[in-house]
Amino acid sequence: MLDIKIQEKITNVENMLKRELENINNLEKSTEDNKKYLMESLEIMSKNFNAENIIEESCMLPQLFKTLNDSIDKANANITILKDLENSINSILFTISMQSSNENINEEDISNQLNLYNLKKMENKNEILNNTTYVEKFINSSKPIINNFKDNVTPSKEDIIKEFKEKRKENQEGEIINNTNKEDDILYKPYKIQENNTLLISEKQEKIFLPYTLSNLSKYTVDEEKSLEDIVRENFIIPLHTFRNPTISRFKETYNLARNKSNYSLLKSFNFAVEVMFKRNLNPAIIVACKNVDELKDYLNCLKEQKLDSFKAFNIKYEMNPMKI
Repeated sequence: MLDIKIQEKITNVENMLKRELENINNLEKSTEDNKKYLMESLEIMSKNFNAENIIEESCMLPQLFKTLNDSIDKANANITILKDLENSINSILFTISMQSSNENINEEDISNQLNLYNLKKMENKNEILNNTTYVEKFINSSKPIINNFKDNVTPSKEDIIKEFKEKRKENQEGEIINNTNKEDDILYKPYKIQENNTLLISEKQEKIFLPYTLSNLSKYTVDEEKSLEDIVRENFIIPLHTFRNPTISRFKETYNLARNKSNYSLLKSFNFAVEVMFKRNLNPAIIVACKNVDELKDYLNCLKEQKLDSFKAFNIKYEMNPMKI
């Protein structure tokens, strides 16, 4: 039979630990809820951040993406710490339960475990508090911006092409056909006669001509009657001003490359896009021209080592406007 005083002391310790465990579980649940909100925000922003009005008005977007990413990291860090504290409490409670059932309470053992728990708690207290403050501050300040992303969903490229086709059909004998014929005359010649392994960035024509293979083109001809020139024009020629905001463009195109062409997870795609978006010497058109992340990483390595001649995935050419004297 356990001494009554020891039993009371152990009961008090158990009750204290259970309250502590409840507090930790509540904080953990709150942190999980915050993380869920952050991940949903990431999903919304990743899908809709290419809205033109948002890009042009938000020079703070790069910092917003970085802060969101940091918030997710801090939420994950807190969850890891809290789970560790939770395990420590459960371990002490298990020890008390086993010793009580055997009526052999080792107060020194329990005291040592409590001291280790308290030490661990004190070591992590400031980090938990700082991480929680950082995350909650971001959530509170970013809600209007996230709502703005929700309200500014832009049509997909497929929707835009579909709309263009419908307008062209409606104006079969009109202005669109005439404009198309004019563009045929100035279309970069290699696209009309052969496969192209060159990315041409042309200031002179104010266009970017992406590399492609015949197998690429064949994917666009399924169930459609369309000339190769139309396919190239709609899918492999883009206006030079598309990347007027290079930082955001690098993020957008890298995210698309990782997520949609290389099957990266949402978070891995986001982290890689954030890493690439601040590489100022990387033209976003090169990201678009890459078939997958491996090609982009290969280019970045060549760029870092200043050995661009070693990059073999495709050729890169610039067509500059003549210098004015």
